[in-house]
Amino acid sequence: MDASSDEEVQKTNDDATICKRTIVDIGYYTDPYIGFFADRPKGHPTTPMTHRGYYTRVKCIHGLVRRFLSQDLGSDVPRQVVALGAGFDTLPLLLKDEGIYPKLYVEVDFENVVRKKSALIRKHPLLSERLGLQTAEHTVGEKGSAADSVEIHTADYHLVAADLRKLVELESKLKQTGIDFRIPTLFLSECVLIYMEPEFSDALISWVGSQFSMVVFVTYEQILPNDPYGEVMLRNLAARGCSLRSIKAYPTKEAQIARYRSSGFEQAVQVFDMNEITDRFLDVTDFRRIQRLEWLDEIEEWLMIQAHYCVVWA
Repeated sequence: MDASSDEEVQKTNDDATICKRTIVDIGYYTDPYIGFFADRPKGHPTTPMTHRGYYTRVKCIHGLVRRFLSQDLGSDVPRQVVALGAGFDTLPLLLKDEGIYPKLYVEVDFENVVRKKSALIRKHPLLSERLGLQTAEHTVGEKGSAADSVEIHTADYHLVAADLRKLVELESKLKQTGIDFRIPTLFLSECVLIYMEPEFSDALISWVGSQFSMVVFVTYEQILPNDPYGEVMLRNLAARGCSLRSIKAYPTKEAQIARYRSSGFEQAVQVFDMNEITDRFLDVTDFRRIQRLEWLDEIEEWLMIQAHYCVVWA
């Protein structure tokens, strides 16, 4: 990706954060922290269909992370989470509140995104206190580096700047956090790998699979680029400078399974589109509740869109 493409991809974080703020305000789910990262938009700039899509995404991803952290591996087995392209996600704050926080939570993103998130966390005492900055912040890495001044490092939370296409840089940043390559670790990627050329995303997945002894990789991204809706999706995103650079290499659920198996994840690779996620894994009572929040007429279109997004658990 060139610099202009990187910048446009980074802007998708703003869109996602505003939409999450909107649906929290409407009542889709509870997040007392999202308001620190996005002002309340005037009106609802997004649609009920988009709102419902974000609800299913958040509930699914957060549910998988909670499942990993609460899985019975023995009460004394520590766990770690690494969120790639984390943006302004608030999940580490929510996990702190719920008392299921991992031994280490690392968020990785472009330096510009990290700088903005770091500034917001430092600006608001509640965020700083919850993440341990006021009592435990310490410096790691090379003194005086550009990233050093914007990153956050505490005893159990790290916000680091790295280009995921540069594995030597990523490995160095992770080692600086004190990450343990031997204990159970979950890598999380939400609409991140899809913006990378396959050579880079494949190398990243393979590196994770080879370096960590016990690892889970959770990915949320688009599929099915070759049908009419998929073609429109690609054109719309390309017009914004956000080309889905890996989607043609992994266009289906079956291709995603083969991708992870060939990258060292040979056991329990599962892929579901978002319709299957809704039908099989989301809480039925809660989904009925959010259906009453906003009327949605275009059910067929909703199902079509959801079929073009999938979740991988590898």
